Amino acid sequence: MISTFLGYQLYGNNLQQSLARTAAEPAVSQAEAYYNANIGKVKTVSDLVNNYQLLSYATQAFGLSNMTYAKALLTQVLTSDPNSKTSVAAQLNDSRYTAFAAAFSFNTDGTLSTTAQLQTTAQQATTESLFNANTTLSSTVAAAATTNYENAMKSITTLSQLDANPVALGYVLTAYGADASTTSSTFDNTLESSLSSPTSYLNQQADAGYGALNKAFDVDSTGAATTTTPAETDANITATTNAYMVAAGSTAAAQTAAATETTYFTSKIGSITTAAELTSDPRLLAYVVKAYGLPSTATASDIQQALSSDPSSGTSFAATSPYPGFKALASAFNFDTTGAAKTVTQFQSAAQQQSTVQLYSEREGSDTAAGAAATAYYNANIGKATSVSDLENDPKLLSYVLTAYGIDPTTSDSTVSSVIENTSSIATSTANASLLQLKLGFNVDANGNATNPLTAQSAANITATTSAYLAAAPTDAASQTAALTATAYYKSAMANVTSVSSLLADPKLVAYIKQAYAIPATTTNTVLQQVLTSDVTSASSVANTMGSNFSTLAAAFDFSTTGMIVPETQGAQSKAQLNAVNNAYIEQQMETDASAQNPGIGLALYFQTNASKITDAYSILADSKLTTIFQTMMGLPSTASGADIDVQANAITNQFDFSDFKDPTKLKSLIQRFSILYDLNPPASTTTYSTTSLFGSTNTLDVTSLFGATSTGSTTSDVTTLFG
Repeated sequence: MISTFLGYQLYGNNLQQSLARTAAEPAVSQAEAYYNANIGKVKTVSDLVNNYQLLSYATQAFGLSNMTYAKALLTQVLTSDPNSKTSVAAQLNDSRYTAFAAAFSFNTDGTLSTTAQLQTTAQQATTESLFNANTTLSSTVAAAATTNYENAMKSITTLSQLDANPVALGYVLTAYGADASTTSSTFDNTLESSLSSPTSYLNQQADAGYGALNKAFDVDSTGAATTTTPAETDANITATTNAYMVAAGSTAAAQTAAATETTYFTSKIGSITTAAELTSDPRLLAYVVKAYGLPSTATASDIQQALSSDPSSGTSFAATSPYPGFKALASAFNFDTTGAAKTVTQFQSAAQQQSTVQLYSEREGSDTAAGAAATAYYNANIGKATSVSDLENDPKLLSYVLTAYGIDPTTSDSTVSSVIENTSSIATSTANASLLQLKLGFNVDANGNATNPLTAQSAANITATTSAYLAAAPTDAASQTAALTATAYYKSAMANVTSVSSLLADPKLVAYIKQAYAIPATTTNTVLQQVLTSDVTSASSVANTMGSNFSTLAAAFDFSTTGMIVPETQGAQSKAQLNAVNNAYIEQQMETDASAQNPGIGLALYFQTNASKITDAYSILADSKLTTIFQTMMGLPSTASGADIDVQANAITNQFDFSDFKDPTKLKSLIQRFSILYDLNPPASTTTYSTTSLFGSTNTLDVTSLFGATSTGSTTSDVTTLFG
């Protein structure tokens, strides 16, 4: 039987070649190919445990081959939280089970976890920011929307036609600031209501926007145009477009609209001689309603009564109205109780007119309620949408999104859908910057359904990366503080990574991932790019030929072979989890092959591949193989496992520096120490052999001569001298 020491040298001196040889074995490569091809078909935990080939592959990867038939127990493990100390996986007190549970994404009921969402919180924030930018800094989108609306209204003669035009409908709702929960039914009922009937649908609503909405359209109770065709007169279309300019919040557009309406008001008001003339002009009426903060439900009759009131009389309509704006309105105009102009030459004096214009300008400039309402509606409802169809079927959401991304409102739904649903590289999906930005704002598959977010790293992988980085950082206070600062930067900066190039362009991010995944500092960005764009399911990929740390790095990011972000595939395992299982399976198979020659070789290799995961003595004692390894190095019999767990942990802590396990040179020395001690005092179940036979000596103490030490008589003491 080959000795542990020599066997480990043969395998461990070039671990990557050893792993590659194992991966190339027909039985291993066939098992891996089957697993990779079929694990994506698993939809429930039952699908996995009832597929023997898949389950046996997974259990063997984690050293649980003898448990493959324990379906009930494995189901409980797979549906438990590996991070919870009270979970089934944790209570088994064996790290293999927690690792097994962590390698899959099952919920407690055995279904799959999913992160599918049309927009992430970050994407929503971006959309909202773009909306605010487009509605406060540019009038281009508002102007295009207005032109489209004016053209559409030329042929719309019924409410059903307006309902069927989501862009025009969204324009109207935005213009009049209708309640965010407005439906087509509510919209139609509002426009079909009679203003004069106190029992009409409109007069039962509390939303002030409904009244102005009703006045803007000339439709009967059936929703058809009354005396005019189309459903809005030219004057009302102008009123609607001006209201939209203001409600949309576009500073330039709002200023233009305000100036236009003020010019109209000052040019017309001088020729008005009766209150009825004012209320019969929708634009003049809308102007004074806005200027004096009157309720949009106020009727023309209400306005006429207010204008005909004596503001100095405590019993007048204006004085007794609950709305203070009516009294201010009455004071701003000069009509007698019949509604006719008084003896003054104008309906308003110059001072009164200036006051009205000033009030209008102030209210106009401060009216951001509609924009806030649109954002509130968006935030409240975008989370309910699970497909592009849901977005298109909600005029308010669609209007908000088109405005946010600067998309011409005349853009067809099919164009919007094809952009968002384009699953090819986003670099080539469209040459239009606005459409490209729109594509990046949503997470959908080729069928238009919500899918996993398009991020360079999933939340789980960011957590895994930062955890690995923090674990690798020195333990002194200054280093820990620096590590936390670097981690905060990493989490923030990763939100802006859109490709391999943008990742590698940031030296801080590059340094971070190198330390997190134990990548040599000398590794160039060219090599990192090749690794990050590797197909981790291919044994011949760059990442897999360079080592498990490189393949783990590649699997932690969602980059395509072109270097662009691709959606994380939903299923029982993420790319990182699948890669972890494949690596573990090959490592386990290599250890099994080595153990067939000598169990000590398998343990030595296991130590080499798992030492960096050791965080404390308890993580050693939770792993049966590591426990055997450390008992061997400490010269303890296997019966020592029966001692109090804290006593065992203290013994390990007192003899070993855990930071040594992350130092390649010190780790190699420890493995050699284990190998020699295992050979000198192998378990009773194995064949006894002497390491000295490797070198043709009969003196068991001559092993010390290998390292330039001098024999002192006791084998144990000599080895202790060699390794401390």
